[in-house]
Amino acid sequence: MCHLYHNQALNVDHLSNLNPMSLFANWLSEARQEESIICPEAMCLATASADGRPSTRMVVLAGVDDETLQFYTCHESRKGKELSANPYASVVFYWPALHRQVRFDGRVERLSADDSDRDFHSRPMENQLHLIANAQGKAIESREAIEQRFERVCVEMEGVDTLPRPADWGGYRLVPSMIELWQGQDNWRRDRLYFRKRREGEVVDEKLTRTAHGDWVVERLMP
Repeated sequence: MCHLYHNQALNVDHLSNLNPMSLFANWLSEARQEESIICPEAMCLATASADGRPSTRMVVLAGVDDETLQFYTCHESRKGKELSANPYASVVFYWPALHRQVRFDGRVERLSADDSDRDFHSRPMENQLHLIANAQGKAIESREAIEQRFERVCVEMEGVDTLPRPADWGGYRLVPSMIELWQGQDNWRRDRLYFRKRREGEVVDEKLTRTAHGDWVVERLMP
């Protein structure tokens, strides 16, 4: 069933700036203030194998800056292996309470070992132990076997002040080449602002395409 929304129109002329990463950061901040949104940082991450077979899953945004989104996972998981073979991904944030979603497409790169170490050691000790015990995505005979692995790691690491980060666990950053801001409106007239990087040598049609922040341009898409 389609729903009607009651939002102020998303008009390029009325935006405070045309930096899509800044606009996303503002929307994320608003989502964090909405009590009904349990995890505003939750995002659907889509990757694909070398032969183009897609897969999706929910992950948590770990950080955002002026140019990238960051997240952490196991390099030997399905998504980790697919990113090694095909280093491009799509991400979607959806905040139904605000009638908004944001899409990102772009290249994915691994974060440095120092970045991964900092994130790992910022986590609660129990979470670090779980990450050491975990072999994400691999088959195991039972839930009890998972608990036994965790208990074994707890014994092995007893007395260790600084736990070692697993070599197969670390961070990634998505460098977007496309960002779309979607906002629900009445009468199915959804607002869709499509930011993309200007192509080399491109001469834009100013009736359809506006110069935005840096090397970004923005277009309005039909709903």
